[in-house]
Amino acid sequence: VLFHEILSHPLEAGEASPLAALEQARLAIPELDVRDDPARLDLFGGYERDDEGVKPRTVKLLDGGRLAGRLLDQAHASPGISNGHARRAGASDAPLPRGSNLVVAGGHATAEEMARRLGNGLWIGELAGGSVDLASGTFRLRFPRARRVRRGRLADECGPGTLSGDILPTLKA
Repeated sequence: VLFHEILSHPLEAGEASPLAALEQARLAIPELDVRDDPARLDLFGGYERDDEGVKPRTVKLLDGGRLAGRLLDQAHASPGISNGHARRAGASDAPLPRGSNLVVAGGHATAEEMARRLGNGLWIGELAGGSVDLASGTFRLRFPRARRVRRGRLADECGPGTLSGDILPTLKA
């Protein structure tokens, strides 16, 4: 949900976003790889052809922390270069570039190590949904519960809440 809001939506071609002019820029830690893979039919967002009849291709969004690609349809790509991400919101709507299955490469740190590195903050285990305002570069994510992290250890539980922030500083962090 986090990467869907702060990476996928801003990289849907045609959208004015804080990421639009940052081609190949390092946006995150070098260990972070994120791709959009509509060909993964084992996941909810998979499909064999987009709504323009194009066979979808995997698109690296972040490669080694660098901005690597955009989601394209035929209207926003050079002729014949669509990567198969055109989707209709409804039957009477025109196809637009849309994200599908975001796959974030797994890291090597354990949960305990991540909490230790965090020091103090919130451990959010699940996000319930969110939204992004591309014009301002801000996002909001809802979570059903979280735990405080104090001195690198999980502590007391918190109720539901909303996490909000700016896209670029969040990716960098």
